[in-house]
Amino acid sequence: MQKIVIRAAVVATASLLLAGCSSSLATSPGTANSNGEQRIVSVDGPEFGSVEQLAAEADLVVKGHFGARSEAVTEGALNGGDWEGLPMELWGFVVDEVVAGDETLAGTTIQVSQVTTDVDGAIRPASDGASAVLFLKPYPSGAYAIVGLGAGTIFVDESGDLSVPDDVPATLEKDVEKLTSATVERTIENSFAK
Repeated sequence: MQKIVIRAAVVATASLLLAGCSSSLATSPGTANSNGEQRIVSVDGPEFGSVEQLAAEADLVVKGHFGARSEAVTEGALNGGDWEGLPMELWGFVVDEVVAGDETLAGTTIQVSQVTTDVDGAIRPASDGASAVLFLKPYPSGAYAIVGLGAGTIFVDESGDLSVPDDVPATLEKDVEKLTSATVERTIENSFAK
């Protein structure tokens, strides 16, 4: 069986998907691709330590909830290229409110990517029905990448309490713990540079 190593900082995606992340030469077992080749992928985690840093990196910040997983894709397909790249999956995300960016997206469903479980070190925040604030960057395909491989996700529970996905930097988690639903929006609006 031939091994293929895919580094996280491949081609054009470094500016989108991996914004604020670094790649690693370390690898971990993945799954075989359609040709029966073993895919080994590893990325180091996001380096965002505050909501302000996420907002400054994002082109769009929205509040809403995840719908169902729609399809498996490759990073190359999302970027309009003929290369594979990281294995990804697309999730529907219902935009209830645009906090910063293109306000015409309010009330629509957008496609949001997340790295599959084949990738060690990636944060996978999407789950059917989860409410969140997402910090996003657009792909050429029209889908969106969550800033920092998923770190740009702040969950909002039914009582309005905020939390972050597992494995985000401790400084980001502490920053979010200090905020409320109202103050997170003000923080984003003050930090959003687009």
